[in-house]
Amino acid sequence: MKKNIITVSLFAALAMSFTACVNEEDDLFDQSAAERLNQSKVTYTERFASSEAGWIMEYYPTNYDQAPQGLGYLLLADFNNDGSVKMAMNNRFSGNTYLEDTSLWEIITDTGPVLSFNTFNKCIHAFATPEDISFTGGALEDETGLGCEGDYEFIILNMEADCDTAMIKGKKRATYNRLTRLPEGTDFKEYMDDIKNFESVSFSIDAPNNLMMHFGADVLNVDSICKGIPNIYPVGTDAIANESFHPFITTKINDEYRIRFREPLTSSDGLYAQEFRFNEEAHQFEAINNPEITITGPNPNTFFTTGMEVNRKEWRLYPTYEMSDKVKTLYDNARTNASSKGTTVNYLSFKVDNDNNLILNIRYRTKTQATVSYDFTKSSDDNGLTLGYTGPSNDGAQNFINSLPEVGTLIKAMAGQFKVEAAESPFNLTRLKVISTSDPDFWFTVTLY
Repeated sequence: MKKNIITVSLFAALAMSFTACVNEEDDLFDQSAAERLNQSKVTYTERFASSEAGWIMEYYPTNYDQAPQGLGYLLLADFNNDGSVKMAMNNRFSGNTYLEDTSLWEIITDTGPVLSFNTFNKCIHAFATPEDISFTGGALEDETGLGCEGDYEFIILNMEADCDTAMIKGKKRATYNRLTRLPEGTDFKEYMDDIKNFESVSFSIDAPNNLMMHFGADVLNVDSICKGIPNIYPVGTDAIANESFHPFITTKINDEYRIRFREPLTSSDGLYAQEFRFNEEAHQFEAINNPEITITGPNPNTFFTTGMEVNRKEWRLYPTYEMSDKVKTLYDNARTNASSKGTTVNYLSFKVDNDNNLILNIRYRTKTQATVSYDFTKSSDDNGLTLGYTGPSNDGAQNFINSLPEVGTLIKAMAGQFKVEAAESPFNLTRLKVISTSDPDFWFTVTLY
């Protein structure tokens, strides 16, 4: 694995975490080691239980780069002074539904203080139970005796009295996990639902997930972020030869959506970043330590064409979709004209043929479903999209618009110069808004099928 652009530094990860709080502990070295350990049990029990709403736990079972063991998982934990802990999660280990469970916890002593979930909890022990993982499937993926290989006991590395974060390390797997205090009054399920909704919009499995990271002197692909372990590699290079996988977890802290990678990333000119906040106004993620380091979505102008060429899909425009009054009038006139001849226009769709030539299809129904096609030219760059109408693809398509001239008028109106925007999220281009550059009141939305 080549990491000449992106390098991993656990030392840097710890350094950034430890500097989050700089309070000084009291001088305890006039006590024996046993006394100090006993005092640490009391101290850390109080600190974990001090959060009224509980904690966000960014949990990594292992340091692997493959799912599911290498994925990051969002857990919530509410520690109580009576020794009980309520936990919650919503991921594949809970059947992608909200799961909540209560068990016991305590601070135990080893060579230092250890956070132990010491009775079975359906949330965290799902990753530590040595059973076959049901959803990986197949005899070749039998994890019996291993399970997800995660920890349920953690060495406490850093947790100051008045700090909102703590760093812990898996006792067996040595993964670094962060806990962040939740605001008072936070409801576990509402918090989880909020995160899941944000992820479903921003990192949809159906969306193009090749995002862009602008990182000092480097421009990097952030490929397949929807899978939770994106491959981050320099633009213009081979994805396999330069692969570098970086698991991350989505949270909401201080009312900001954030993503935090398991390890810090380092650019070729020495910049580093690990955690990014979502800037809703700018439609991008920005590094907490340096807002000039950004993660942005792919350019929608060029994705209109690459979405068809690379994904071999089509852009559909249904009559119920959002569109300007000008486009709606043309669409309604075409459908009324067709209906007068016993034909129903179902939708329009842009797609490319095997030679990547652009075609506009009209899907319609008389007695059966049928399609007629019309040839277009296309060109796009970062600034816009140009569509040109060249004519019917065959005699049948010509006869169709000869008998239904309002349909022909709608087709010809689809030619022109356009600016393309994300209709919902800059990271999810399955829906686009296409706007005429000569007439901003002429626009329509399309969905990738």
